[in-house]
Amino acid sequence: MRPPGREAVTAARGEAVATPYRLDSVLIAPDRRQAIINGNRMSPGDRIGEAKLIDIQAGGVTLLVAGKPYLLTLLPLSIKMPSESPRQ
Repeated sequence: MRPPGREAVTAARGEAVATPYRLDSVLIAPDRRQAIINGNRMSPGDRIGEAKLIDIQAGGVTLLVAGKPYLLTLLPLSIKMPSESPRQ
């Protein structure tokens, strides 16, 4: 899952572009792959607006928009460490 407010994708050439599509989460199981985009549960081949979902991976999905692939990614995982050890 991702925090709200990130609405950028990476085009095939690697630049970030603004988009109306937001990847909320990805579900990968042995028998299915699904993504939540703009609050809608989607599987490969499904359409949302002008985009077609063509691939789902653990870190993101690929949309085909006007014949061009775009990668929607989840925020990278980061582990927060405490700033100091707990007081005894």
